[in-house]
Amino acid sequence: MEIDLAEFLRRTATGGWLVVNVLPAVAYDEGHIPNSINLPFSDLQQRARALLPDLARPIIIYCAAFT
Repeated sequence: MEIDLAEFLRRTATGGWLVVNVLPAVAYDEGHIPNSINLPFSDLQQRARALLPDLARPIIIYCAAFT
């Protein structure tokens, strides 16, 4: 599926989609997609159930290269 930025922002702002940033917290603090949550990859296994309780809700996970 391909959508434009306005539709993406609408769906995330209204709760239609959950956007998860899996970068370390310091990278998230430097900048992230509006309405996204931070769940660092290193914490994914321990915290995913608590932060992502509704598995029926579409989840978008994003990351980038970091050092």
